[in-house]
Amino acid sequence: MNNNDLGQLALEKLVQLWQISPERMVKTDQGFDWWPGRFRVSIIVQPPKYPEDTGAWRIRISTEFLREVRVEDPKVLGLLLELGKFAPTYSFVTPPPEVVEKYGIPTPGTVKMESTIYLREDGAGWLPEFFGRLAILQPIDAERLADGYAQILGAQPWTSSPGKPEADDYRDELLGVAHALYVPAGRDPSRWIGTNEFSDFAERFAKQDTCFGFGDPNGMTLETPFGEASALILCRTDVPHPDLGSGLLATLQLPFGKSQQETDNESMWFNYFESISWTNHPQLGGWHPRALPSGDMASAHAMFFPNIMYREGTATNAALWLLGRARWARQTFWPDLEDLTMAEILERRFSSET
Repeated sequence: MNNNDLGQLALEKLVQLWQISPERMVKTDQGFDWWPGRFRVSIIVQPPKYPEDTGAWRIRISTEFLREVRVEDPKVLGLLLELGKFAPTYSFVTPPPEVVEKYGIPTPGTVKMESTIYLREDGAGWLPEFFGRLAILQPIDAERLADGYAQILGAQPWTSSPGKPEADDYRDELLGVAHALYVPAGRDPSRWIGTNEFSDFAERFAKQDTCFGFGDPNGMTLETPFGEASALILCRTDVPHPDLGSGLLATLQLPFGKSQQETDNESMWFNYFESISWTNHPQLGGWHPRALPSGDMASAHAMFFPNIMYREGTATNAALWLLGRARWARQTFWPDLEDLTMAEILERRFSSET
């Protein structure tokens, strides 16, 4: 397949998968906007242009969610990120106050749900549909959560409709797919339990200077260098999503403990930078603060694949994506750190314990 066709292929696959009504869609220069209900969903396709693009097309799907969110208030930002911990396949993205002030953004306090993939020829046969089935949770959750979250945060739902400023009562049948299919599948045990994928990944990738860990039929634990410490990656089958039930939870935790407010700001910036930057790892799930045993907080990332999304290779891809995310965070935000090897990190750790 010609690489020049990948972007158009993704758009056509999404329109077909979601069975979009033409009257609910508006074409744009880089894709199209779609209103399955009260909230606008935007699909943006960007072709490779620069060396860092590595030949990939960037496909971004975002759903307008909330407006008038006072993220400059630490309590409000903390609540937003706490709620964002349960976003399974998307990030809560809001422009940081410093960006709003510097560039005069006319609509401060907006929050979008966002997901991004990087499409290459080797993923053209499966990734667009896989992405579409994950990203449809954006407008589903927007309809389900916006009114309640707006009340909690003192904000407003960010509603609209095609061709007019006010929302109407239209609701696409596709918005019922989570209740009809995703939730029932989640009542069974995780479909990743018993797979050899975790142990196979650990055997292949987790005995290197840049990755160490182990896997068993129920999950996987990995570490990757982050300066003199290590970032922790977990793939777990024993933590169900509060709404979607069983599946695969894949998490990344950075090693640096900070205050609650510092970690909130850091997590907000991570989500924003993944939205605007060409990172070459998918933006599925989002960053949020996580408590450390010391009482400090650390920035963490989580993405959840519900049972209905099971396919061979998902756990492998999730681990590779999180390893790429850890490397991106270290190189982007801590460029002066010098990474030790995992052997050196483990030797220091064990020597300090004896």
